[in-house]
Amino acid sequence: KLLKTKEKKKVIRHEIINVSGLDLIRILDVATKINQAASSEGSKIIHVDPRVGDVRHSIGSMDKARSVLGFTPEMPFETGLEHTISWYRSHMQ
Repeated sequence: KLLKTKEKKKVIRHEIINVSGLDLIRILDVATKINQAASSEGSKIIHVDPRVGDVRHSIGSMDKARSVLGFTPEMPFETGLEHTISWYRSHMQ
């Protein structure tokens, strides 16, 4: 939907627009949900020490996407993940 939204707006060049979701979610939760949704329970999540300069916490803001593109996310992360995995499964050989 975001790409369709952009087509309706004026051409935007050289602008950084953050696109985030409806919910705050940790990377560990993303990895766990991918394992569950992809039925890959055997995949092991490996924790490593943070690198110098790593950002510990970051929260995306949709303010610019709303104001410039008129875009607001409508789908929860889990639903989007299920759609994405389903699409990949149907397009992989």
